Amino acid sequence: MKQLLKGLSLLALVSATGMSAVTTFFSPRSQSVDSANELVGWANDYHINLYDMCGIYGSFSVKAEYQRSFRPSRITRALFGPAIVCPQPCSGPTIPSCGTSGNNECFGDQLVVSGSTVATRGATDLLADYFGLPTDFRSILTFKPRVDNFLVDFNFYLGLDEWLEGLYFRIHAPVVHTRWKLGFDEAVTAAGATGYNAGYFSPRAVTPAGLLSSFSQFVSGSAIPNLNQNAVAGDPVVGFQPLAASRFYGANTCDSSYLKKTRLSDIIMALGWNFWQCEDYHFGLNLRAAAPTGNRPKGLYLFEPIVGNGKHWELGGGLTAHYTFWRSCDYESSLGIYLDANITHLFRARQCRVFDLKGRPLSRYMTAELLGANAGNLFGGAPVTAADAQFANQFAPVANLTRLPVRVSVGVQADVTALLNYTVCGFTFDLGYNLWARSCDKIRLGCGATDPFNGQWALKGTSYVYGFIPGATPGATTAIPLSATNSAATVFAGTANGGSAALNTNPGIDGQAPAFADAAGLTPILNAPVGGVQTNTSIQPVVLTLNDIDVCSSKTKGLSHKVFGHFGYTFRDLCNWAPFIGIGGSAEFAQTSSNRNCGTDSCTTAIVNPVAPLIPVGGCSTSNYDCGTSCGDDNNRSCQRASLSLWSVWVKGGISFH
Repeated sequence: MKQLLKGLSLLALVSATGMSAVTTFFSPRSQSVDSANELVGWANDYHINLYDMCGIYGSFSVKAEYQRSFRPSRITRALFGPAIVCPQPCSGPTIPSCGTSGNNECFGDQLVVSGSTVATRGATDLLADYFGLPTDFRSILTFKPRVDNFLVDFNFYLGLDEWLEGLYFRIHAPVVHTRWKLGFDEAVTAAGATGYNAGYFSPRAVTPAGLLSSFSQFVSGSAIPNLNQNAVAGDPVVGFQPLAASRFYGANTCDSSYLKKTRLSDIIMALGWNFWQCEDYHFGLNLRAAAPTGNRPKGLYLFEPIVGNGKHWELGGGLTAHYTFWRSCDYESSLGIYLDANITHLFRARQCRVFDLKGRPLSRYMTAELLGANAGNLFGGAPVTAADAQFANQFAPVANLTRLPVRVSVGVQADVTALLNYTVCGFTFDLGYNLWARSCDKIRLGCGATDPFNGQWALKGTSYVYGFIPGATPGATTAIPLSATNSAATVFAGTANGGSAALNTNPGIDGQAPAFADAAGLTPILNAPVGGVQTNTSIQPVVLTLNDIDVCSSKTKGLSHKVFGHFGYTFRDLCNWAPFIGIGGSAEFAQTSSNRNCGTDSCTTAIVNPVAPLIPVGGCSTSNYDCGTSCGDDNNRSCQRASLSLWSVWVKGGISFH
């Protein structure tokens, strides 16, 4: 019954706020998966897929390339979806431009953080209470995510006509230096002057002096609130774990805020046979494989740098073809079309990913409370019933608990390039189009993640976790840990206490019942140390379970369209050697899911909402995977598109031998 009520409450809340999915993991296209790169500069009669070669021939090339992402708002919307509010007009709020002095720019897509007592809270404001900020705190967040890739791609083609006409082997692997920047800025519009009443976080009141001063401090994992600020001898020590997963890197640090990684990307190999060929055309098939040499996702940062495909082995096939439909009489000029198409399957790879809770986008940033055994001093309801558990003096961001080992596979990845080549007297001009697509991830939790909550963690929401029994003398009050949980809370608001930390009798908690300190129901637990009234506790608390984890929240797919051009020259008068050099550029347009809360023409109006010892959590052991909850293509949740739009420039050169 508790689970049914919990589900109905959650469904109602999700429907009311119009939540949509976000991705907890941004998965780019591997820098190695690029058939345009394999084809460009080689598409003529001098280098690869040659006809009537009696012996061994081949070509070696090196391509130095720089790539930069664009369309940053597409990335922002994939990561933050329903929390995004529309851009303000230029007459609206401004924020200092990063790295400049005195110059302002209009806000782009925004996220707002506000406390539970802010009168004008928006329906999609992140709740500042979860982050150890004052209840009247407010700030505006902007993002300009960017990815830079520096590649040196080594490509080798070997024609094996001496063994079988049309047989070949090719291999390529880029060395990649990648830099990822979330481009996060925070403008604090109200620092806040209101703390928390006794009982909300700890037995004593917490003033703003013990709280954080910015969302940046929380989300970077660099600071935690001092919940024991006013503790006296005999008080329990209440801990608040710093954010350890899905962190933001480089808040307010401008261009120095890159996360960087340098690795050899996937090694792509192909063994093929052009079984149908003549001077003006060829058609062949190949068997392709990829050996993963990039890095493995760890989930420590929200926007983490990835080189390669995420440690997947790949196997599949490819097609290569061309047709020269015009050639001059002296064979100095030609015009032809070339096609390369590759399809592979990405086998299961071990990774660490962070997950949201079902139906709660961005819930990894909510606050979870630890519950322990009832000490025999917490009862509730009528008839009076002992609480199953009570608060055990520790809080943790949900992300610390939902960073888990997984195995991820991808059913199909396609990479198709069509290229038009014009060659004249050694000069080559290439103009082409590339399509890349990747099907949805299939994700399975590892055996080491069978129950990260261990029946001990619950959502705090806006509930109070302590009540009080007044003593015979002033200062002799006894603080009683409660069992209050708020399972219907979201990252935007709690449902306990009217969603505000200003109230403190715990209406709206799970299983709301009057709290007592004895089994006879004679000693009510009050909501304040002095002059309080009876408060409520949960009979019984609703704990988080493995089934609450949205395994599909990190599931993505990819789709992009790229246009490119290349100009080069081949030195043909060196007997059996043909050096070549060229320059080129491309623009890749990725398709991403649009998840912001904006209408077509204008923005929607904001809706006003009626240091201690720690238990280690958040480990991610990448071993023993073949069990646990899975997320395949047959679930009822849409798969988010999340890939990068990139422009690039390159220089490609090498030498062919016949």
